[in-house]
Amino acid sequence: MPVQMSDEDFDEAAARALEMIPQALRDKLDNVAVFVEDRYEPEPGEHPDTVLLGLYEASR
Repeated sequence: MPVQMSDEDFDEAAARALEMIPQALRDKLDNVAVFVEDRYEPEPGEHPDTVLLGLYEASR
């Protein structure tokens, strides 16, 4: 069941979640980018109804 919220509320929730990362861990984060997308587009081979709540991708 999807959760309905405004863009502003979502941005605020995302910001609060990032602030909840313990400071000791945040101090070790370097060169990390966080992107918030409106919609996830499934990759080739993924089920078209794939729903993600988060995704980690490491650059090579």
